[in-house]
Amino acid sequence: MAPPYLLLLFPLVIVLLFLLPASQASPPVSLQGCKNECGNITIPYPFGFEPGCFREGFRLVCNEYSNPPRLFIFDTDYEITDLDPDGEMQILVTATRACYDSSGRYISGTKTSIDLESTPYRLSISNYFFAIGCPNQGFFVDRAGNYVSGCVSACPPTHYSLDDPDMSCTGVGCCASPIPTSTWLSYYEPYAKWVQLQDFRSLRGTDPTIFSNSTSCTYVFLASKSFNFDNSYLSRINDFKVPVTIQWSIRSEGNCEANRLRTDFACRSANHDCYHSKSLAGYLCSCADGYEGNAYIPGGCQDINECELKDHYPCFGDCENTIGNYTCNCPRGFEGNPRTIDGCRKKDTFTLALKIVTGASVGAFIVAFACFWLYLGMQKRRLIRTKQRFFEQNGGLLLQQQMSSFKTTSFKIYSKEELEIATNKFSEERVLGRGGHGIVYKGTFEDGTIAAIKK
Repeated sequence: MAPPYLLLLFPLVIVLLFLLPASQASPPVSLQGCKNECGNITIPYPFGFEPGCFREGFRLVCNEYSNPPRLFIFDTDYEITDLDPDGEMQILVTATRACYDSSGRYISGTKTSIDLESTPYRLSISNYFFAIGCPNQGFFVDRAGNYVSGCVSACPPTHYSLDDPDMSCTGVGCCASPIPTSTWLSYYEPYAKWVQLQDFRSLRGTDPTIFSNSTSCTYVFLASKSFNFDNSYLSRINDFKVPVTIQWSIRSEGNCEANRLRTDFACRSANHDCYHSKSLAGYLCSCADGYEGNAYIPGGCQDINECELKDHYPCFGDCENTIGNYTCNCPRGFEGNPRTIDGCRKKDTFTLALKIVTGASVGAFIVAFACFWLYLGMQKRRLIRTKQRFFEQNGGLLLQQQMSSFKTTSFKIYSKEELEIATNKFSEERVLGRGGHGIVYKGTFEDGTIAAIKK
């Protein structure tokens, strides 16, 4: 029996388990209960290889007996090496081979065509058509036998070598041709033709030894742009496989809106986007921005935490995840662009309100200062007028008239300030005498004139 203290801790443990945040489950890839892997390839719905696990037309086959397991398109020998839920797939296809004897007579070969007519797949225009070996006139046709693309691979003259490790598909030993961008093929049939010497007779100066470097076998095939040619292919006499890119879509007539009300509409998850396939008649489904997962499954699109994916959703401030989105702000006390490095700078503490208050205060001070000086000016003018009035009331005008009557004598009337300066503010040291009508001071003016001043 467990100790009593353990029994007391048990309810606490249960409570803590409920309080722990639940980790976000990974978005579903396939339907519930269905296998979603074959070897190292993940198989998202609408693809599948078990009954009830795939949409019609998207059945695959997983050969689990091979090591490692290999994935194929159902009822074909096209091995899948890469499966992109956004409408692309890469398969392996055997190159068409034609081998000849020294006289140019066909002796053996392999013919490979691709037929995707009854499937939701089409050949991608990102593929290139290659012709390897020489002399080799390679081309391919569609189901109606119409020429689609091709090129000619010539042999170099005898003084050139096919062993050059830097050879490329430029027409000598190998050539490449793009597929017309307006062509989306469900059928592909290649041809390799041995080029006869007479085919070149119209070319002036053609070296008859141009065929002396011919290869034993020639190859023609369609391959993705990731295919890398090297001169080892020129000495091959056996079969080999090349990667081919194909596109897939939900085949349907009309646009997304026309299919949205149909019971077989493929976009089943909330928060999905439906868009037209650029390569095929039909549409594709994907999760909307801010979500990830499989839009072909109910509940397949789940919110992503953008704050944990800074490479795709840069945020160098305070990041907060929201449903289908996220917020990114500068830390408290900072401002700027938090989505760029060093985009947040320390916020100016001199806030707008403080700027307004400071500006108003300075303005009020200037107005008050101007009013004060205006007041002083008015007071000074008033004092001058008062002095003038007192001067006139105390016989100043009569004095000026008497002074002007003495035309030969110069008189000058001094201001109070000038008298204070001359007597050093009526200093006791300047007193000359005292009488019943005032005190007499010695005054010395700025021009050196000495006078007796009575106050």
